[in-house]
Amino acid sequence: YIRLYEIHIKPHFEKKHLDTIKPSDLARWQNTLLAKVTGKTVKGIRTVFYTIFEDARKDEIINKNPFTLIRSPKTEDFRVKNPFSVEEIFAILKTMPHHIRAFFAIGFFTGLRTGEIIGLKWEDFDFEDKSFRVERSRRQVMETLPKTKNSVRTVEIINTLMPYLLEHRKLSSKNSTYLFETYMGEPYNTCDKISSHYWKPTLKKLGIPYRNLYQMRHSFASLMISN
Repeated sequence: YIRLYEIHIKPHFEKKHLDTIKPSDLARWQNTLLAKVTGKTVKGIRTVFYTIFEDARKDEIINKNPFTLIRSPKTEDFRVKNPFSVEEIFAILKTMPHHIRAFFAIGFFTGLRTGEIIGLKWEDFDFEDKSFRVERSRRQVMETLPKTKNSVRTVEIINTLMPYLLEHRKLSSKNSTYLFETYMGEPYNTCDKISSHYWKPTLKKLGIPYRNLYQMRHSFASLMISN
Protein backbone atom coordinates (compact mmCIF):
# COMPACT_ATOMS: atom_id res chain seq x y z
CA TYR A 1 0.00 0.00 0.00
CA ILE A 2 2.81 2.41 0.86
CA ARG A 3 4.57 1.57 -2.41
CA LEU A 4 1.40 2.24 -4.43
CA TYR A 5 0.90 5.52 -2.59
CA GLU A 6 4.48 6.69 -3.10
CA ILE A 7 4.56 5.83 -6.81
CA HIS A 8 1.09 6.60 -8.09
CA ILE A 9 -0.71 8.95 -5.67
CA LYS A 10 1.79 11.19 -3.91
CA PRO A 11 3.42 12.67 -7.07
CA HIS A 12 0.02 13.91 -8.27
CA PHE A 13 -1.65 15.05 -5.05
CA GLU A 14 0.94 15.66 -2.32
CA LYS A 15 0.45 19.45 -2.44
CA LYS A 16 -3.35 19.32 -2.34
CA HIS A 17 -5.61 19.28 0.71
CA LEU A 18 -8.10 16.42 0.65
CA ASP A 19 -11.08 18.77 0.79
CA THR A 20 -9.92 20.50 -2.42
CA ILE A 21 -9.69 17.37 -4.58
CA LYS A 22 -12.67 17.11 -6.93
CA PRO A 23 -14.14 14.08 -8.74
CA SER A 24 -12.88 15.57 -12.03
CA ASP A 25 -9.33 15.60 -10.62
CA LEU A 26 -9.64 11.91 -9.74
CA ALA A 27 -11.11 11.05 -13.14
CA ARG A 28 -8.17 12.66 -14.97
CA TRP A 29 -5.71 10.93 -12.62
CA GLN A 30 -7.38 7.56 -13.16
CA ASN A 31 -7.32 7.97 -16.94
CA THR A 32 -3.62 8.84 -16.79
CA LEU A 33 -2.95 5.60 -14.91
CA LEU A 34 -5.00 3.53 -17.35
CA ALA A 35 -2.74 4.70 -20.17
CA LYS A 36 0.23 3.08 -18.37
CA VAL A 37 -1.02 0.07 -16.39
CA THR A 38 -3.86 -2.45 -16.45
CA GLY A 39 -7.34 -1.89 -15.09
CA LYS A 40 -6.67 -4.40 -12.33
CA THR A 41 -3.61 -2.48 -11.18
CA VAL A 42 -5.55 0.79 -11.22
CA LYS A 43 -8.26 -0.79 -9.07
CA GLY A 44 -5.61 -1.69 -6.49
CA ILE A 45 -4.18 1.84 -6.49
CA ARG A 46 -7.66 3.30 -6.34
CA THR A 47 -8.48 1.18 -3.26
CA VAL A 48 -5.59 2.79 -1.38
CA PHE A 49 -6.70 6.32 -2.30
CA TYR A 50 -10.37 5.52 -1.64
CA THR A 51 -9.50 4.40 1.89
CA ILE A 52 -7.65 7.65 2.57
CA PHE A 53 -10.74 9.63 1.58
CA GLU A 54 -13.03 7.32 3.54
CA ASP A 55 -10.99 7.76 6.71
CA ALA A 56 -11.08 11.53 6.18
CA ARG A 57 -14.87 11.39 5.79
CA LYS A 58 -15.25 9.42 9.04
CA ASP A 59 -13.08 11.98 10.81
CA GLU A 60 -15.29 14.76 9.36
CA ILE A 61 -12.42 16.33 7.41
CA ILE A 62 -14.54 16.01 4.26
CA ASN A 63 -18.29 15.61 3.85
CA LYS A 64 -18.28 13.09 1.01
CA ASN A 65 -15.86 10.66 -0.59
CA PRO A 66 -15.40 11.96 -4.17
CA PHE A 67 -14.58 8.45 -5.41
CA THR A 68 -18.26 7.53 -5.07
CA LEU A 69 -18.81 9.56 -8.26
CA ILE A 70 -15.99 7.95 -10.26
CA ARG A 71 -16.63 4.60 -11.93
CA SER A 72 -14.06 1.92 -11.20
CA PRO A 73 -12.12 0.73 -14.31
CA LYS A 74 -12.99 -2.53 -16.00
CA THR A 75 -10.59 -5.45 -15.76
CA GLU A 76 -11.86 -7.76 -18.50
CA ASP A 77 -8.89 -7.07 -20.80
CA PHE A 78 -6.48 -8.14 -18.05
CA ARG A 79 -8.15 -11.53 -17.70
CA VAL A 80 -7.89 -12.41 -21.39
CA LYS A 81 -5.41 -15.26 -21.79
CA ASN A 82 -3.86 -15.69 -25.21
CA PRO A 83 -0.85 -18.04 -24.89
CA PHE A 84 1.77 -18.51 -27.58
CA SER A 85 2.12 -21.80 -29.40
CA VAL A 86 5.27 -23.90 -29.04
CA GLU A 87 6.30 -22.91 -32.56
CA GLU A 88 5.85 -19.22 -31.78
CA ILE A 89 7.82 -19.51 -28.53
CA PHE A 90 10.88 -21.02 -30.18
CA ALA A 91 10.67 -18.62 -33.11
CA ILE A 92 10.67 -15.68 -30.68
CA LEU A 93 13.64 -17.07 -28.74
CA LYS A 94 15.62 -17.75 -31.90
CA THR A 95 15.07 -14.20 -33.17
CA MET A 96 15.91 -12.42 -29.90
CA PRO A 97 19.39 -10.87 -29.49
CA HIS A 98 21.67 -13.21 -27.53
CA HIS A 99 22.24 -10.85 -24.61
CA ILE A 100 18.52 -10.66 -23.71
CA ARG A 101 17.30 -14.04 -24.96
CA ALA A 102 17.43 -15.67 -21.50
CA PHE A 103 14.92 -13.13 -20.15
CA PHE A 104 12.25 -14.48 -22.46
CA ALA A 105 13.34 -18.11 -21.99
CA ILE A 106 12.82 -17.70 -18.24
CA GLY A 107 9.42 -16.14 -18.87
CA PHE A 108 8.29 -18.95 -21.16
CA PHE A 109 9.81 -21.88 -19.25
CA THR A 110 9.25 -20.92 -15.58
CA GLY A 111 6.15 -18.72 -15.55
CA LEU A 112 7.85 -16.02 -13.46
CA ARG A 113 6.29 -12.57 -13.41
CA THR A 114 8.31 -9.98 -15.32
CA GLY A 115 9.19 -8.07 -12.14
CA GLU A 116 10.51 -11.30 -10.63
CA ILE A 117 12.68 -11.95 -13.69
CA ILE A 118 14.45 -8.59 -13.58
CA GLY A 119 14.87 -9.09 -9.82
CA LEU A 120 16.86 -12.31 -10.24
CA LYS A 121 20.49 -12.36 -9.04
CA TRP A 122 23.18 -14.87 -9.88
CA GLU A 123 23.43 -15.76 -6.20
CA ASP A 124 19.88 -17.12 -6.41
CA PHE A 125 20.97 -19.93 -8.75
CA ASP A 126 22.16 -23.44 -7.94
CA PHE A 127 23.10 -24.97 -11.28
CA GLU A 128 24.13 -28.28 -9.73
CA ASP A 129 20.70 -28.66 -8.15
CA LYS A 130 19.07 -27.26 -11.31
CA SER A 131 17.02 -24.74 -9.36
CA PHE A 132 16.87 -21.12 -8.27
CA ARG A 133 15.15 -19.04 -5.62
CA VAL A 134 12.65 -16.26 -6.25
CA GLU A 135 13.31 -13.81 -3.42
CA ARG A 136 12.40 -10.41 -4.82
CA SER A 137 10.67 -8.37 -7.51
CA ARG A 138 11.64 -5.07 -9.13
CA ARG A 139 9.16 -2.45 -10.26
CA GLN A 140 9.14 1.33 -10.61
CA VAL A 141 12.66 1.84 -9.18
CA MET A 142 11.83 -0.25 -6.11
CA GLU A 143 12.84 -3.72 -4.99
CA THR A 144 10.16 -5.55 -3.04
CA LEU A 145 9.12 -9.03 -2.03
CA PRO A 146 7.28 -11.00 -4.72
CA LYS A 147 3.55 -10.40 -5.14
CA THR A 148 2.27 -12.94 -2.60
CA LYS A 149 3.67 -14.94 0.33
CA ASN A 150 3.71 -18.14 -1.73
CA SER A 151 5.59 -16.36 -4.51
CA VAL A 152 8.81 -16.64 -2.49
CA ARG A 153 9.76 -20.05 -3.81
CA THR A 154 12.27 -22.44 -5.34
CA VAL A 155 11.87 -22.98 -9.08
CA GLU A 156 13.12 -25.98 -11.05
CA ILE A 157 15.32 -25.31 -14.07
CA ILE A 158 13.85 -27.60 -16.69
CA ASN A 159 16.16 -29.06 -19.35
CA THR A 160 14.78 -26.81 -22.07
CA LEU A 161 15.73 -23.69 -20.11
CA MET A 162 19.25 -24.68 -18.99
CA PRO A 163 21.12 -23.92 -22.29
CA TYR A 164 19.72 -20.38 -22.36
CA LEU A 165 20.92 -19.72 -18.81
CA LEU A 166 24.38 -21.15 -19.43
CA GLU A 167 24.74 -19.05 -22.58
CA HIS A 168 23.65 -15.95 -20.69
CA ARG A 169 26.14 -16.65 -17.90
CA LYS A 170 28.97 -16.68 -20.47
CA LEU A 171 27.77 -13.40 -22.00
CA SER A 172 27.33 -11.61 -18.66
CA SER A 173 30.01 -9.63 -16.89
CA LYS A 174 31.78 -11.56 -14.14
CA ASN A 175 31.02 -8.64 -11.82
CA SER A 176 27.30 -8.53 -12.56
CA THR A 177 24.95 -9.00 -9.62
CA TYR A 178 21.65 -9.25 -11.46
CA LEU A 179 21.02 -11.55 -14.41
CA PHE A 180 19.79 -8.65 -16.50
CA GLU A 181 21.51 -5.30 -16.30
CA THR A 182 21.60 -2.23 -18.51
CA TYR A 183 24.68 -1.12 -20.45
CA MET A 184 25.47 1.05 -17.42
CA GLY A 185 25.69 -2.05 -15.23
CA GLU A 186 22.45 -1.19 -13.39
CA PRO A 187 19.44 -3.49 -12.89
CA TYR A 188 16.29 -2.82 -14.87
CA ASN A 189 13.68 -0.98 -12.80
CA THR A 190 10.82 -1.83 -15.15
CA CYS A 191 10.33 -3.99 -18.24
CA ASP A 192 9.24 -1.05 -20.40
CA LYS A 193 12.50 -0.84 -22.36
CA ILE A 194 12.73 -4.61 -22.70
CA SER A 195 9.26 -4.56 -24.20
CA SER A 196 9.83 -1.62 -26.56
CA HIS A 197 13.38 -2.48 -27.66
CA TYR A 198 13.12 -6.25 -28.01
CA TRP A 199 9.65 -7.75 -27.50
CA LYS A 200 7.52 -5.61 -29.80
CA PRO A 201 10.04 -5.45 -32.69
CA THR A 202 10.54 -9.24 -32.58
CA LEU A 203 6.81 -10.00 -32.71
CA LYS A 204 6.43 -7.54 -35.57
CA LYS A 205 9.36 -9.05 -37.46
CA LEU A 206 7.91 -12.56 -37.11
CA GLY A 207 4.37 -11.46 -37.97
CA ILE A 208 3.07 -12.75 -34.63
CA PRO A 209 0.02 -10.83 -33.28
CA TYR A 210 1.02 -8.62 -30.36
CA ARG A 211 0.42 -9.81 -26.79
CA ASN A 212 1.89 -8.22 -23.69
CA LEU A 213 4.81 -9.74 -21.79
CA TYR A 214 2.48 -11.26 -19.20
CA GLN A 215 1.29 -13.75 -21.82
CA MET A 216 4.63 -15.57 -21.35
CA ARG A 217 3.29 -16.61 -17.94
CA HIS A 218 0.03 -17.84 -19.45
CA SER A 219 1.99 -19.67 -22.14
CA PHE A 220 4.00 -21.51 -19.47
CA ALA A 221 0.80 -22.59 -17.72
CA SER A 222 -0.57 -23.78 -21.06
CA LEU A 223 2.60 -25.76 -21.78
CA MET A 224 2.50 -27.45 -18.37
CA ILE A 225 -1.15 -28.41 -18.82
CA SER A 226 -0.41 -29.81 -22.28
CA ASN A 227 2.40 -31.95 -20.87
